[in-house]
Amino acid sequence: MKRITEIALIIFVMTTTCVVADDSLNVHCIAAYDHFGSYWVKPLSITGNSEYPDTMYMCGTRSLQVLDVRNPLDILSLGELSASELGVGCDVIYGNGVLFYKSSEVLYTLDVSSSLIVKMDSINIWGVQLELSNNHIFIPGVSSGYSIIDVSNPDSLFLVYRDTSREVTSLAVEDTILYLVVPTDLRSGKVIRFDISDITAPSLIDSIILASPTDWVIPYEIVLDEHYAYVITVGAYNYLYVLQLEPVLDSISDYLICNQQFSIKSMIHDGLLFVFREGNSFDSGVEIIDILNPFYPTHRGYYRKYTTFIALRNGVLKDSLLYFADYDNLKVLDVSDALLLPISEIPSPENFALSASPNPFNSSVRIAVEGECDSPMQIEIYDVAGRLIAEITPPAPLDRGEYGKSPLSKGDLGGLFVWQPSPSLPSGVYLVRARFDRLSDRGEESITKRIVYLK
Repeated sequence: MKRITEIALIIFVMTTTCVVADDSLNVHCIAAYDHFGSYWVKPLSITGNSEYPDTMYMCGTRSLQVLDVRNPLDILSLGELSASELGVGCDVIYGNGVLFYKSSEVLYTLDVSSSLIVKMDSINIWGVQLELSNNHIFIPGVSSGYSIIDVSNPDSLFLVYRDTSREVTSLAVEDTILYLVVPTDLRSGKVIRFDISDITAPSLIDSIILASPTDWVIPYEIVLDEHYAYVITVGAYNYLYVLQLEPVLDSISDYLICNQQFSIKSMIHDGLLFVFREGNSFDSGVEIIDILNPFYPTHRGYYRKYTTFIALRNGVLKDSLLYFADYDNLKVLDVSDALLLPISEIPSPENFALSASPNPFNSSVRIAVEGECDSPMQIEIYDVAGRLIAEITPPAPLDRGEYGKSPLSKGDLGGLFVWQPSPSLPSGVYLVRARFDRLSDRGEESITKRIVYLK
């Protein structure tokens, strides 16, 4: 192994009040760092160390930084390595006790376990993002397809698979399943799913086309949780598509985010999706989206930076603080307000209301829906994973007015329902969803409420 440099203690020049944010909701910038050691660095990516939570690594246009973040208002640089040694950093990720550093053309493994940064091995490979899973690094290369590198021995990297037959803007891996985002034209793209039980010969499982009939909307990034995939687009409008994974890939909802920005390495934490936007116009920054109900994603918070350019790649969440690199500097955001908000209730359609009592409940819950509708109402119960648990049909004439076409202004009930969970159903959080057609040309709408079942 080759010694690169010894770690030197360097103190950041720090600004304790962030003044570059133009707009925010439930997010507070508490610090912005403009200078990193002896180099003026434009930060591009940051990663945490699962073994040492107070240590982070940040790469940028001119150096790799090792950071001590025990005090977010007084972050220390424990060492840096010039980009002249490794090339301009595009992404960095820590795993398996090794730091993986990606320049535009080379993947490096670095030993950072001691007071020395030690270069272990490197391999020439195109791409700017890293995904680590099962002792393999997956690298989307956009026009150059994607590559899979075996990193089980960090002293001896080798390429095990490469596919250059398609453009790949993003990928995600879950166990032995690989998901690719493949643009097809200016209005559509595919999410393709492969079985990678044999890492040298991925086999097609299925795919889904996501398309807009009129707008420039291209699927660009994918993020996974246990039951769903979240696909973020780029174009004239940016949408979040929610895909169910079983039994087949299928789109269940979409949600408008913001305009014309790329998203790279967004992440999910505790029912929240953190979307990191980069681009050269307004609304770049971080958007926090509540995805507890995948059928109806909602805003939880945001941090927006209005600037001429922002290259914001990813972030690290630690103790309610979000650390991210945004090309101008390293920022520390306090997102505790967004994290500690009660699980969001879905905004009600105009002149409509959904209530449940008692809540929490034990043996049964009474569900009341008030408003105007033009067809029989459908009540559905879901668990927090999005699985349909029960469907409830409305009763015949109600005590206070007929079902349907019951104006809220007159106090009439749109529907009264009772749900008695099966004895085998576990205690927990469930979602009540009322679906209906309004007295207008807006088509089907829905309203959702969180309920808690306690045996």
